Amino acid sequence: MDPTIADATTVATLGLEHKIDIRAGATSPLVILVHGRAGNYNLMWTFKRALPEGINIMALQAPLRDPIGGWSWWQVSGETKEMRVGEIDEAAEKLKTFIEKCVHHYGLAPSNTLALGFSQGAALLSRVILERPESLEAVALLAGFVLRPGDFKESAGLLQGKPIFIGHGTLDDVVPLEKAEEGRALLENLGATVTWSTDEVGHKLGSATMRELKDWCHQRLANRASS
Repeated sequence: MDPTIADATTVATLGLEHKIDIRAGATSPLVILVHGRAGNYNLMWTFKRALPEGINIMALQAPLRDPIGGWSWWQVSGETKEMRVGEIDEAAEKLKTFIEKCVHHYGLAPSNTLALGFSQGAALLSRVILERPESLEAVALLAGFVLRPGDFKESAGLLQGKPIFIGHGTLDDVVPLEKAEEGRALLENLGATVTWSTDEVGHKLGSATMRELKDWCHQRLANRASS
């Protein structure tokens, strides 16, 4: 059975277009996939190969049409800084609301909720865990960076013990490696347990990092997944 596109009523309730694959039990782990700039809810399904069987999956779609095609969480060019900050704030609120409401809407009670984000999607997920750490048990930030809320103040122990995977290309010319390293340092300072993986690739995940991501996801999910 192929993943299902959410109907208009569900999108109105949860606030974002999305595609679901809910065939495991209600208490099985839930994985939320968040794409990057100029993407859509189909692109992140490539990461399903890193996930174990017996889980439920939701792939989200950003709300803004991007001039270069696809959908983005905020526009990169042609806007003032104030407009961009407003779009980022709105996108973060939409993502937090979706995570909060989707479980009840679909009648789920997941034993574990994990999210994977790529590029813009990774940045948004980092903001969600900084603002609402309890909303996700674990997060994978892929080819992205940490996006601090405007009024963020570091608080020791905010993310104590939270598993976070960071995968990045050493040749990434969209999000430089140094930016990912800055995010890693912040998350570790806040108490997160960070798994760091790099490959000699550009703005994507290399094969070695994909294998490490698979191991990390299976450690977080496999022992909780239904058979």
